[in-house]
Amino acid sequence: MNNPHLIDFYHGWLIEVMSEADGFQSVCYSPARGQLHDRTLYATAFEALGIARQRVSRYLACYTLSNQLRELYEVDKLGLEDWQSLSQFLTRLAVTHIEEL
Repeated sequence: MNNPHLIDFYHGWLIEVMSEADGFQSVCYSPARGQLHDRTLYATAFEALGIARQRVSRYLACYTLSNQLRELYEVDKLGLEDWQSLSQFLTRLAVTHIEEL
């Protein structure tokens, strides 16, 4: 850990908020130690924490939807091209920075 200023747990994820020279950044770790991280600096630690929580929520929502799409594809309710296209969209959305939306 790089001198975390704030540590929080959210939906099973560990969120670290670090103080940088010009603000605060956050890194989110899944239970399997996967990471969600953006390089944006936020004015306060609580702003960085709030954005990190949104990032985790969006990632989990996209993951859940992706699983539902796979199930629809497996029972022939969704075609291959549609499934691939929608799954790729959700994957990109899951890791896109919050402020880019």
